[in-house]
Amino acid sequence: AHLNVPSEVSTMPRAVRLSVENAMVRLLNVQDIDKIQIPDPATSKRRAQQVREMYDLFQLNVVKGTPSLTIDADMTSLTECRLETDRFFAQLVLVPKGCKLLLRSLGLLSQTQQADCLSHILRCLLPIGYQSETHKESTGIEMLVQLLVKLIYSINLLALVEVLKQFQASYSDGGTHLLICTKLGALALAALLRRGHDEYTKDESTQSAEDKDNLLKWAATCQELIVRCQGGIDPLFNAATQGAISALPASMIVDAEVMVDFLYELGANANQEQRSAICSELAKIASRKGDAQVQEQVAQLLQSLNWSA
Repeated sequence: AHLNVPSEVSTMPRAVRLSVENAMVRLLNVQDIDKIQIPDPATSKRRAQQVREMYDLFQLNVVKGTPSLTIDADMTSLTECRLETDRFFAQLVLVPKGCKLLLRSLGLLSQTQQADCLSHILRCLLPIGYQSETHKESTGIEMLVQLLVKLIYSINLLALVEVLKQFQASYSDGGTHLLICTKLGALALAALLRRGHDEYTKDESTQSAEDKDNLLKWAATCQELIVRCQGGIDPLFNAATQGAISALPASMIVDAEVMVDFLYELGANANQEQRSAICSELAKIASRKGDAQVQEQVAQLLQSLNWSA
């Protein structure tokens, strides 16, 4: 399919690589400036300028409010970024050197910039995952997950709530269900949910009133995601146990281990009622079509969360 790429797209990799090289130069300049013990005002100004120029080279697409196009469970959503303006940064992430550059430079970006990076990648998870598996020279899934986790843990919970809202506005129910059937999608959402889970397990005495308020906002936004994901448990189970979805490369499909991780984090963020529903659904599916090994995994998962059907 990728042989019929229109000519304007074929010039993009060159432009992306050039941006990566130029951004790397600026990152190294900043690192050199940071070796100066007490920089003078002019040097500090130059440093800020270099960081700004580096960030501009990423050509990030910032979407405020509801995106104009929804990501659905179709071939176009799988192979292309829904918004054309998202393509450049998605390609930059898919160049291993570009992904490494992002990992190295995240600490120089503001919370808002980091949140925008995360939102952008989440919107393009399907085509990024697809290209990562179908083009050998693309960034591998391990490094992509490393970047996602670093971003998820770099920003504060309130910013993450906004990212989650943006994510939910970008995908239809079908698009979300397709996403969790892919390894990268399930790992990304598991990492997002794990961050919330980590916040829940913090000692309450160390939390300010604002922290508690942000946690309530996270919980409310998360409920919507959980409801949406509940509708995709059946296809998720099929994908993980049969390893086949038409049009998807086998290596891109979620496996049983990743599915269990994802469901564990989904349950950890769910309320009691949702847990019971997820649990009944899982028990039903496992008894209906899972082999002995999968049934054992599901039994352990339910036990680990002290869920009871």
